[in-house]
Amino acid sequence: MSGNHADLRILVADDNHDTADSMTELLQLEGHQVRTVYDGEAAVSAAVQFVPHVAVLDIGMPYMNGYQVARALCARCPSTLLIAVSGWGTTRDVAAALEAGFHHHLTKPAKFCAILSLLDDVGRE
Repeated sequence: MSGNHADLRILVADDNHDTADSMTELLQLEGHQVRTVYDGEAAVSAAVQFVPHVAVLDIGMPYMNGYQVARALCARCPSTLLIAVSGWGTTRDVAAALEAGFHHHLTKPAKFCAILSLLDDVGRE
């Protein structure tokens, strides 16, 4: 990929529809292909079909939580960069996210510029 972070396939999964939909719109405005789902099981199904470059996942989702989704994606989509965006932001929460396979953990409300910075890193690889 070029140094530009556009044209990434990104999966957004959050049970808060407003949060997920807003993130999706912002990412699409940046030129990305985005799939949006609202629970953990849907996230795994979408990822297997879509094979995203990046997955932006909430932790507290129904059916499968973000930790379970991260473990599943590490096994099924090992090249996907996993970003946790969660209201759970204690040191223990961050450690649990990294242990589950997330590459990054951002605490809500996450600044969109922080997400874009992580996407820039993907574009450079």
